[in-house]
Amino acid sequence: MRGDIVFVERHPLGVKAPTADRANPDSCFLDRLVFRFFTYKHYGVDIGEEKIIHFYCSSVLKIHQASILTCSVEEFSKDGLLQIDEVSLEFSPEEIARRAEAQLGSDFDGYQIKHNNCEHFAMWCATGRRSGKQDLVRDVWQYCLGYPSLAKKKALSAISAFSFLQ
Repeated sequence: MRGDIVFVERHPLGVKAPTADRANPDSCFLDRLVFRFFTYKHYGVDIGEEKIIHFYCSSVLKIHQASILTCSVEEFSKDGLLQIDEVSLEFSPEEIARRAEAQLGSDFDGYQIKHNNCEHFAMWCATGRRSGKQDLVRDVWQYCLGYPSLAKKKALSAISAFSFLQ
């Protein structure tokens, strides 16, 4: 419904599953690492008529090109189930949608994986505050604590790249 904060929770694909449903032409090794091993949520704002506005970054290596875009519910959902986030709203649903629409085409002060991402955009539309509960860098670290040294080296390499990009 117009003004709802929505998300799609994406679960790890594992080592052997194809990444085509989540990948795009800009997807790199680090993106595919996230697809395969980490659960994450992609957030947006439902503006009605089967459309979602979201903060989209095509690859962790192209964060400087991220922007606020509109897409269909089908495109937003891809391989997941669209869900409504039960966040405490500071604004009416109509105002939330208006705030999202006012940001279309902007870079929302620049994409940062940890501090200014799709969740922060959606929460800002709903509450006026940029906030988020996800922490991909922490999740990568916890992952590498539970696996052998080769996996740890690859995960630590990913953490370094994520930290460098922020």
